Amino acid sequence: MKTALLAASLAVSLALPAAAQEAVPMGQVINLSLVEALVAVEHADLSGIFGFVPEEAAGFALADFLMRDHKSLKRFIQKCEKDYKQAHGTSLWDKQVLLHLVTINASGAAPMGVKRIPAKLMDRVNTLSLVDGLPLEVVVQRRGGK
Repeated sequence: MKTALLAASLAVSLALPAAAQEAVPMGQVINLSLVEALVAVEHADLSGIFGFVPEEAAGFALADFLMRDHKSLKRFIQKCEKDYKQAHGTSLWDKQVLLHLVTINASGAAPMGVKRIPAKLMDRVNTLSLVDGLPLEVVVQRRGGK
């Protein structure tokens, strides 16, 4: 299911030229790295909601979601650690999300009622936020296309 969703998303994004993607109204096209992250945290159903988040704010929005759902945070960390093992880095977009998590947790800027990330998980996030950021295409190639 995950592979099929990613393949379909990739096919759609490759089929549309850049000019056509810009012409599509907001709420219909989302970043492929975001789709991959949502599939990894087992919340692909949120892609419709993220379609209404401006692309420049999507990384922060996912970080905010992960702060609220630590089970999804663990899955996202596992995805990034797997990418680091296979590709010797993580995607630039994932790195941006990791940096947002570090900032939110360190500054105490999390909304009321949102728990801080446990120290063990935060150590993993901090470590991953320091690895090389790579274009998604490079990460996918180094994974072996899987």
